[in-house]
Amino acid sequence: MSVPLLLGTGKISVHYEANPTWHNSLILSAKRTSNGSTTCVACTITGGSAYQVVTQTAIELFRIQAILALGSYTGINIQLQLSGVSVTIPAAAYQSRIVFTVGPI
Repeated sequence: MSVPLLLGTGKISVHYEANPTWHNSLILSAKRTSNGSTTCVACTITGGSAYQVVTQTAIELFRIQAILALGSYTGINIQLQLSGVSVTIPAAAYQSRIVFTVGPI
């Protein structure tokens, strides 16, 4: 993931695109579990260390602040949690796509 020099600060947003059979009682959550690695000395990564409910509308998961450098990170770990699971919900209902977006604040 990279934050362009001209942007300076970037937010990483997340949302899901439900499969048409996605069951409404299923709740996806996400959190950042590591800072990854970077060669940028003056860069910081903040937020996202607690679970946040992921919806079909993009929410900010965390931010990267790059000062006088290109903020480039690798290996940022994201943990997903699924709640509302039930044996009465068909297996096909557990499919969705999670989308992460890097953009301006």
